[in-house]
Amino acid sequence: MLELQKYQTTLFLSNSSTSRAIVTTRKASSLEALFSGQNPPARTTVGYSYMLRGDALVNNDDPSGGPSGIFDQEGPHIMILFPTTDEIANLPRDPNAGGPYVMWDLTPLVHVMVPLTDRDR
Repeated sequence: MLELQKYQTTLFLSNSSTSRAIVTTRKASSLEALFSGQNPPARTTVGYSYMLRGDALVNNDDPSGGPSGIFDQEGPHIMILFPTTDEIANLPRDPNAGGPYVMWDLTPLVHVMVPLTDRDR
C-alpha cells in the first residue's frame, strides 16, 4: 500500500527509461484510488499537482492509455483539478493548441494542464 502524507506528497513513478516525481496536494485516498483502478472521491475544492521534469508520452484522451486519441509528452507543467467541469468548459482539449488545455476530459480524472515552457508543437 502507498504510504502518503496527507497534504503534500512526492510520488515517484517509473517508466521504461526514467523516474518522474509528481508533487501533489490531493489526499492519499485519491492517489490510492487512481492506482487501484477505482474512481477517485468527489472533488470539493481546487487541487493542483506539478511535474517540473515533465512526463512520459501519454494519451491525452484516455487515462488507461488506449490506442486511439491524441498522444503528447508535456514538459514541465502544473495540473489543476476543479470540483466541476463548469470552470474548464471553454478551454481547448487539444494539447497542441498552445497554453493551458484539458486532459482526460469526460473521465473522473479530468484536469487542466498548464505548460510552464514554450515548445514547438
